[in-house]
This record gives sequence, C-alpha cells and structure tokens, in this order.
Amino acid sequence: MNPETAVNQAQPGRCLSVRREGRCLHVVLCNPEAGNPLNRRLIDDLHAVMDSVEQDTEISLIVLAAQGAIFCDGMDFGEALATAGNAEQALHHAVHRFHDLLDRMTRIPVIVASLVEGRVNAGGMGLVAACDLVLASETADFGLSEVLFGLLPATVTPFLVRRVGFQAVYRMALTAQRMTAKQALASGLVDEMTEQPTDSLRRLRIRADRLQRPAVARIKTFYADFAAIGPDSAQRAERALAALLSDGQVAATIKTLLSPGNPL
Repeated sequence: MNPETAVNQAQPGRCLSVRREGRCLHVVLCNPEAGNPLNRRLIDDLHAVMDSVEQDTEISLIVLAAQGAIFCDGMDFGEALATAGNAEQALHHAVHRFHDLLDRMTRIPVIVASLVEGRVNAGGMGLVAACDLVLASETADFGLSEVLFGLLPATVTPFLVRRVGFQAVYRMALTAQRMTAKQALASGLVDEMTEQPTDSLRRLRIRADRLQRPAVARIKTFYADFAAIGPDSAQRAERALAALLSDGQVAATIKTLLSPGNPL
C-alpha cells in the first residue's frame, strides 16, 4: 500500500477516519454533529487502531484529531441509559473498555499525540490525558462536567492526575470550572500551543521517525508504571459508576439533561 494513501475514509456510521502518511497514522474523530462522543463504536474502533499499530512496526507516531468545533464531548451516557436491559455490558464498554484503551495509549510503543482545536469535555479529557504529547490551538478549552449530572470522572481521573497532579484535577472535578488553552498549557495538560499545526506536526514526525520502538516502549512503560494505573483503577471506576447509574435520582437527572445518544 502506498504509505501516503488513506487506510480508510469516513463512511456513514463510522466514528473514525484513518489516514497513513509515511510512518505517521492520522486518526480523526468524525462524528461532529453529535460532539464526537465516546460511544461503544468509537471505543471499539480506537482499540482496532491500537491493534493495527501494535502489529505495524513501521508506524512511529499516532496523531489524534477531530472534525468540528468539539474535539470530544465525553462518554455517551445516553447510550448507556438507553440500554438498560443490558446494563452490565453497556457499563463494561463505557468504563472498562475505555479505561483499557487509555492504558494502551500510555504504553503502546509509538508516540501518541493529539491535536486539539475545540472543546474537550468529561471523558474526552481522558483521551487527551492519555496522549504522550498534546498540541492545542487557542480555541481549545477543557473541562470536567460530571458533577453537574451527579456523577464523577472516575475513569479518566488516574490519567489526568498522572499528567497534571491531584489538585488541578480535583478542582475541575469539584467545580466543573473549565480551562482555557493557555491555562491547560500552564498546568501541563497541553504541551504546545500552536496556530501552525502542520509545522508542529512536521517537526514531531521528524523526531518520532528517529526513535526505535523498543526504546519508546521502555520509556512509556517505565513512566506509566509510576502512575499505578491498571486493573484495580478500572474496577474502582466501574464500581463507582455502577452505583451512581443505579441511583434513581442520578439517572433521572441525566435523562432530564440528555436525550438518548447525546454525550455527557
């Protein structure tokens, strides 16, 4: 396959567009009308991307971006509530599979970067926090809105704490106060602000192409282990959210504020 050609293009019903450019894989969330929500389809598609990159030893860089004004508006709790007849499986996909995805991103033997040019909310913060490098435009902003729904950001918190420390995450979770791109840069959530993403990505590609995957794997695993993220943190998040979603008052609040299929 010509490395400059698309691996797949956005198709009706697809959540992702994936394009190969040399040793770089561009992964674009392409459900902008719904806010690029983290539903089961998107999480499974992102796992499939991780599978392919693990087997393709020529890839040195993944760049995650999004169509539209919203990078990712969070987990699709409308989907979870709409599948009440199979709540256990829905929760597993909404929590455990998502946690596994974020953990894979922190350990996969390539650099994972995100290019954020819009709003990031709730579960979408986990996608950003799990990236090795985050590039953002001035139009980007970041926040955790779960407290407004009576929920908590249980799945993404370990990854955010790993990136920016306890207090910044605690403040956002407790108050739902949002961060501008400049504030996110100061906190360490964003590594570089850029209005020239093409140039920034070109420089990143040059650096990534010089690295050997075993060396990248050793660095990423060594530092990921410091955060103590693993099966225990996934189970803790799943238990916490299961208890909350079974609470009638919380479920009623979510149903009032969300239509089925809308993200949190």
